[in-house]
This record gives sequence, structure tokens and C-alpha cells, in this order.
Amino acid sequence: MSSIWYECSCRGTGTQVPDVDASPPDEVRPTLNAHSIYRLYYCTDCHQLRCPVCVQEEIVVYYCPNCLFEVPTASVKAEKNRCARNCFECPICQHTLSVVSVQDPAWGGGRESPSTDRRSSPASPFGTLANVHYLSCGVCRWDSLEVGLKFERPTGLAMQLQKTEEDRPDVKEFEHLREHFEKVFRANAGSSYGRGPGNQAIPLLSNIPGLSNLPYMNRSNSGSLSNRAAHKIEAYESITEPPRNALEDNGDLEDLRMEAVTTLDQRLFQLEDQPRLRSQLKPQRIQLRTKRQKRCRGCEHVLIKPEQKPQLTNFKIKLVATDFLPNITIAPPHLTWPMNGTKPVEVAFRFTNPLDQEIAVALTAPPETVAADTPWDVTLMAPNFTVGPYNVMWEYEEQQQRGLIGYNSGANANFGVGIQEKRRNYTIVLVKIARKALEAAPLALNHIEFPMHVQVTRAASNNKPIVDSFWVTIVLKKPE
Repeated sequence: MSSIWYECSCRGTGTQVPDVDASPPDEVRPTLNAHSIYRLYYCTDCHQLRCPVCVQEEIVVYYCPNCLFEVPTASVKAEKNRCARNCFECPICQHTLSVVSVQDPAWGGGRESPSTDRRSSPASPFGTLANVHYLSCGVCRWDSLEVGLKFERPTGLAMQLQKTEEDRPDVKEFEHLREHFEKVFRANAGSSYGRGPGNQAIPLLSNIPGLSNLPYMNRSNSGSLSNRAAHKIEAYESITEPPRNALEDNGDLEDLRMEAVTTLDQRLFQLEDQPRLRSQLKPQRIQLRTKRQKRCRGCEHVLIKPEQKPQLTNFKIKLVATDFLPNITIAPPHLTWPMNGTKPVEVAFRFTNPLDQEIAVALTAPPETVAADTPWDVTLMAPNFTVGPYNVMWEYEEQQQRGLIGYNSGANANFGVGIQEKRRNYTIVLVKIARKALEAAPLALNHIEFPMHVQVTRAASNNKPIVDSFWVTIVLKKPE
């Protein structure tokens, strides 16, 4: 597929490169700093293109994608970046679970509950049937009763489930490990031995076999021996046993049915223990999402700012490249592949103006130093031309009348040398491409790449022209 890549002014470094307009791209091919125009931003202060590398992101709000509840920033860490309400995901198919009661009318209509025998039995452990609630998936028909998970109330399920999560061995071990290192940091906080985070890590690393004999561990300025003795780190003792082999827990895996074994996606969905059996799967709280605003790294000007409310999808500020710079596309007639010999061919490029004012475009071919390394000679037949303004009323006109309204020079008008068509808010120009001598530059006939510099000039409110310039990499390929 043929494509046109816009070169960002940072050249993939995240910062502004000096004299970026004077030098073409280092390599005549799409690189990390070459993007589609739909992925670029435009800073109205710097008048430069900005890519995802040279913008900084700031989180505006945390919210749950299911209930659209806005979560305060202070509660995100305490809730482990998950929704604290009744929002859960199915461990089988990762769809949203719903809260169902035992007497829910969904079991009516002649359809039996998959767990009717457990609920209606006289020896049912649930007690009063009307007070039992569970989670059910409407896609794969999984319910939490299969793993023995039930709730007393239909609300606040996250708090009820959190009690069972705190009893897990891995959670207890992590809390015990955190308390152990907090004691170590408090003990070394007032001594010269524990000044700074780097020195605090030295006694921790010295417990690892093989590191205690390194010169870095025995440097003389790390503290006196008395301080080391006073703040000696106690050996850490685990409070839980390591998990046994899966074969010991599950027995012989050959006797298990494939339906009872979890898939890889299901194991990664529950990372804390990665269960091997479906009976060990648990519903997970839905992870929170974020809305982020983006700033220019050069002047810290806001490029993207969404509405803070999770229910809204519009933006307060939206400075994208497609709203300020011309969109360059390849217009018909397309090239005929393969190309034979050195006979020049003409390629048509359409420049579409998104602004409501006329713009002047100046094209520049690659310098001789770059052109010498490419097997193609590029000739710009219309290096300077104008593109008409965009009129929103064209969107409401009928298809047969669009060519007769607005900025149109006529079907048979003389547009000038190298201009194929000029109407409304677009202009189609021709570029002549000729292959060099075969013996000097042998190359496959199904691929053409070359850079081109584009300079766009438009008028400002203070009658001072605004000039935007950037490089594009044009890639012409044979359709597959």
C-alpha cells in the first residue's frame, strides 16, 4: 500500500532538533519519528508538529469504564487501581458480571437454574434463600456459585470480596515483607550509614551470596563498624509456605478433562496465583481507566484536554494536525506496476486544506546529497501553488452540485503547469519520477521512496503570515 509519512520536528528524540527544516530525514524510509498525519498534533504556539514521543501526558481523572464513576486520585492506590463498587469481570470470558438473587426472575420461563439442586436442597448451606446473591455472566453463563462465592447483600460487593482477598497467602506475605523493610528504613534513617536511598540498598544487597565480597560493599566511607552493628538487618522469615508443585495439588493432569483446565488468557487474567483449574478462578474487579491531557514539551502548551466527566467524550482543547496542515494523499490515476526502463512517470498528489482561509504551498525536492543516494530522479512540476479555503456548507450540498459551488475554476480551465485539478478546498499537483540508469542504480521495480519538503503559508489575524514547514516521506508500493 502506498502511504505518506509526516516527519515530526523532534526526529524521534522527544526534543526540538535545530535546523530540522534544512536537513532531510536521515534515512529515506518511515522511521520512529515518521507518522501518519492522523497521529500527530499541532502546537499553535511553537507552530510545530508534535508526535506521541514529544508530548507529555497528565492524568485528568480516574474512572470505571463500567459504571462511569469518577474515582478520587487519593483512593486509586488504596483500591489497587480497580473499581470499588459492584463492577466485576468474568474470569472465563472477561465480560461484565451482573448481580443476581436466588429468586431472580431470569430463572423463570421453564428454564432451570444450573445450580437448582444446590439452592433448593433442604441441606442448603445458604440459609434463607431470599438473602443470597451471586455474580452471573450473561455471555458464558458462568456464576460465582461454581467456586462457592456468594454475598449477603447486593451492594458493596467489592468490600465483601476484599475480605477474602486479604486472606490470600500472597497478600499476607507481601504485607509482612513491606513491614520488614519499613523497620529497616526507620532504623537506618538517623545514621550516617543510611543516608540516601543508595546507602540504604547496600545492607540489603550484602545479604545476597557473592555480593558481600565486592569492594563497593566494603568502602570506607559507608559508615563506622559501630553503626553497622547497631543497625544490623535481621534475617527475613517468611510467614507462608511456597506453593507446591501443580502436579501435587491437582494430581495427575492426564485424568483431568480439557474443560476443567484454564486457558493461558484465563491464567494471566488472575496473575496473583495463575490457577490451572477452572474451579480456582475468581471474579476480578474491573480496572480503572484514565482520561489524559497532552502538552507540548517545548512550550508546555495544552494540545489535548478532554472533558473531566467520564460520561462525556468531547474535548475542551483538541489541536490535531489534520485541523491545521494540508492532508496529502495520492490521487488517481495510480502507477502501473512494474515500471520498466527509465521512462518518467507522473504521480498525482492531492493537497486538501482544512482551514477556512486560502493557503500557499511551496514544495522542495530533496537536496543533491540525498538525491545522489536514491535511484530515482524527482522533478516537482508545480513547486508553488495555492489551495482554496474549506467551506462547511459543502457538507450539506448534493453530490451532483458540489463541483459547481464554491472555490472552482471550471472543468476546462487552465490551472497552470503541473496542476492537474484545482477546485473547492483541494489542489492536485503532478510530480515526475524517473528511474536512473539501470547500470548505475539497479533496483526492484515495485517500490519507490523519496522525501519532500513542504512549506505552508497562511495569513494571521495581525496580517503577519504564519509559516509551517515539515518533511514528508512518500512511499509508493505495488498493491499486494
